[in-house]
Amino acid sequence: MFKLKKFVFKQIDDISEKGIKILPFKTALAIGKLFKLTLLVLFVFFVPFIFLTRKIFNFHFYELQTDRIGYYCSWEPFIMITHFKKIEKKKEKQICFIYHNNIIANKYLTELYKNKMKSFGHYYFLKGYFFWNILTSSYELWTKNKIKTFFKNRMITYPMFVKTPAILKIPQNDIVKGEHLLKSLGVPKNSKWICIHNRDSSYLTYQQKKGYLPKVNFSYHNIRDFSINDLIPAADYFTKKGFYVLRTGVTSNEKLITKNPKIIDYVNSKYRSDFGEIFLFSNCEFYFGSTAGCWKIAKFFRKPAFLINGFGFADLFLMPWKYPGIFKKLKSKQNNKFLSVTDMVKDNLNHLTDKNLLDKKGIEVVNNTPDEILDLAIEAVEYYKKNNINSPKKLDLFFNEVSKGSLKNYKYYKNPIGKKFLGELNI
Repeated sequence: MFKLKKFVFKQIDDISEKGIKILPFKTALAIGKLFKLTLLVLFVFFVPFIFLTRKIFNFHFYELQTDRIGYYCSWEPFIMITHFKKIEKKKEKQICFIYHNNIIANKYLTELYKNKMKSFGHYYFLKGYFFWNILTSSYELWTKNKIKTFFKNRMITYPMFVKTPAILKIPQNDIVKGEHLLKSLGVPKNSKWICIHNRDSSYLTYQQKKGYLPKVNFSYHNIRDFSINDLIPAADYFTKKGFYVLRTGVTSNEKLITKNPKIIDYVNSKYRSDFGEIFLFSNCEFYFGSTAGCWKIAKFFRKPAFLINGFGFADLFLMPWKYPGIFKKLKSKQNNKFLSVTDMVKDNLNHLTDKNLLDKKGIEVVNNTPDEILDLAIEAVEYYKKNNINSPKKLDLFFNEVSKGSLKNYKYYKNPIGKKFLGELNI
């Protein structure tokens, strides 16, 4: 009842603030809410059956996230907690009924996880997201007993990705399929390649057109974007070192224009697919690019990842990671000077990612330059060859300042930063 009152008052406040123009949208929202409440009442007839069944079998419902590629970071921790930890503690394995949203960021990755989980024998995937969501909600409403868990992506689980081996593996028959893909892309057999990516607004626009996201203005988020052209000097350098370079992603605003035959704009090719994206990441030498969700595919397969244009920059230090990265800088519009790390932390700008709020503060976000990105590319190849990197003393100074702005319940990790970038950074 309290949630219903809160919902009603929020709609009234929104209409008062934004005017009558949003009334049709709010009316549709209210009708949808009323319809859901009606179903919660009608589904009471299922409650006794579930209640009695739970007396016999140990089962629980789980909702997993699939609508963004980064959200798959929750799947491995889920498997660790509900399977491997049970074995380790010699506890009875729980029957896990799993359902997920109809929006699937990558169908092939989803199937890889599902097939792995099904092999353990106590995971069962349910079709019909809306039905199971209403059913479990109705049970909890009438019995006050928890029967489902929304297992969401949590930063606190990220350390496992550097402490445990990958649990996913591309099946052999799909490896053959991947080899055909490489041949079609003009990548010779036994070649080494690097996956690159730049974030832009195209993915959110693409999701809106498919009806997966509301028609709202996401421009406040665009400060995380940068042009693929900024990556070209780094990509050229990689090819000189013997690598092919494949630009990944679902969609993009810009095409990658280059005469270098070893740089391939895979995202805009006719061969782009969910399978291809996962195959390329799982077999690459390393990833080099944005902090958008797709870099986490490299993490799933325990591949090195060198991140550029991180923003808010503190996110680069919220999980342990041994590969250096660089981040966007902030500049005062008033005096046209870059803010020091100390100033950013003091004004709580190290986590702020809303362009509108930064504009109000008179702050401009400055992308990494092509030269800064190239410098990190040179360090990435050096790291790739030696598999280690020295931590300069200045990193201690940087980390001490960043730690002062640590968010509650989050641990900061002293991850490396690009050496040349750090050397020129104003602490």
